[in-house]
Amino acid sequence: MGGRPIRKQADLDQWLLGSTSVADLEFSDTDRTIIESCFVSPLVIRSRARSAMFHIRRAWDIREVDPEMAAFRAITAEEESVTAIFKSVQRRNYTGAKRLRPYDHVQKSALAPFLVAVENALAAALPGQNVSLETYPGKPKTALRLKILGIGPDGRTGWWYPVPPLNFTMGVDGKPHNFEEELQVVRNSTNTRSILDHVRDLANRRNRIIYASDLGIPQWDGNIDGFIRGKKAQVMRNLTILLFIDQSRERQQFVQQVMDAFLSMLPRLPAKP
Repeated sequence: MGGRPIRKQADLDQWLLGSTSVADLEFSDTDRTIIESCFVSPLVIRSRARSAMFHIRRAWDIREVDPEMAAFRAITAEEESVTAIFKSVQRRNYTGAKRLRPYDHVQKSALAPFLVAVENALAAALPGQNVSLETYPGKPKTALRLKILGIGPDGRTGWWYPVPPLNFTMGVDGKPHNFEEELQVVRNSTNTRSILDHVRDLANRRNRIIYASDLGIPQWDGNIDGFIRGKKAQVMRNLTILLFIDQSRERQQFVQQVMDAFLSMLPRLPAKP
């Protein structure tokens, strides 16, 4: 009962990655490397990563017979991957990390649009052809690094590998960027009055899927395969971020910058749904 493991962890890991059914979710070689690295991370990290993969696998397996519960599990998978990020920044003692609440649905829901804003800011500053993700052997797990095309002090163009990988900052007019403009773009794309309304809507989405309202019992109406694939992509993005953070004992400047900007949102977030 409760949280008792259903099988040995080694068997569970093989089941999560070796299933023929999840092959349809199109995990790339890099995806599998990232997942396997998460599975050998400290327990506080790997348990959440395993849970995220467990829910994605279950969601895919039951999607045809119970699409509502499949959607519920896919959303849970994304939230578990966010919990892993929260646990990692706390484990690495980033300033303000104690304010994060790993079991608060509103906080975890708020991270999704915020990360989209950060990604948009990075995409504008570092065009896709100028930056790539690389994996390389590490102990006890594979490590990640960024490969960035830039101009060196000698004026020549070359590849730059930040060490640690996120040890840089983004600034505007000499001040750390807070991603507010990018958040407004995200808000505009959601047809909500504010980013806070969007967060509130995200935090309530699981309840709307499985609980009845005055209108009746909810039924899934949409492309469940596409929904699960989208959640799988968000899980992989979060696990990638997790490894970038957790692989370095050093506090990385960009992680702290993003943390500071996210923490500034917290007083504005709605109460728990």
